Amino acid sequence: ALPISLQPVFGPLADRANRLALVVAGLTVAAALQYAVPSLPRTLWHGEVLGEAITIAPWLLATMAVIGIAEAMSLPAQQAIFVTVGRHVGMSSIMGLNQLGNSTGFLSGSLVGALVVSTWGLDAVFRYAGVVTLAGAVAFAVLMLRARDELRAVEDGARAAARESATSA
Repeated sequence: ALPISLQPVFGPLADRANRLALVVAGLTVAAALQYAVPSLPRTLWHGEVLGEAITIAPWLLATMAVIGIAEAMSLPAQQAIFVTVGRHVGMSSIMGLNQLGNSTGFLSGSLVGALVVSTWGLDAVFRYAGVVTLAGAVAFAVLMLRARDELRAVEDGARAAARESATSA
């Protein structure tokens, strides 16, 4: 819920700031915090909310909240990059590739995560997730930097078309 509620904040930011930097920063923060989960204090807080007993792991709750904020920062910028690429290669093509990547990651992440847990324990899956997320951030940055001239040309063409449309209206 936290990433969704922050989209109105980070969506406009993705229109003004360096999108690649937002994606890489968000993924890097999420990766570092995922990796750090096993090192968090394992203290629990027991209390009552609205008459119901609850137990909270405050350090884990705070860490997951920051991960949610990092994801909220990276997702709108990532989607905006996909729209820019989609203008060049076709929107359906880029959205199909995005969905393929999401589905493959979800399935393989679940399977490999289960293998990691059964082999090395629950703590190891958080380390694995952190390493994989960081590797994804690096791969995304490298690919986007290699394609920056092409992306800039597509963005310049879109801006020119928008100016032309505005002056002819």
